[in-house]
Amino acid sequence: MANRFENNSILPKLRSNIMYIVLCTVLITLFLYGINMFSENTLSYQEDSLVLALQKDIAQCYAIEGFYPPNLDYLKDHYGLVYDSDIFI
Repeated sequence: MANRFENNSILPKLRSNIMYIVLCTVLITLFLYGINMFSENTLSYQEDSLVLALQKDIAQCYAIEGFYPPNLDYLKDHYGLVYDSDIFI
């Protein structure tokens, strides 16, 4: 005789699996969003640092040599300016 209190329906298991998949999808989406925001903030910080370094090197070149640097390569060669040319043009 079957136990009348036992529920052999597949619906609760299916509902549980769907909730698990939805929860995992939401967590992965939030994680990727956080990584993207961190990356954008880092890039913004690098840009600000590069602008400050350029301003400092240009002013230092003018103060020492009496003229503004003719190009960016001059700052790289004589004042040690280093930046990622693939990211910043």
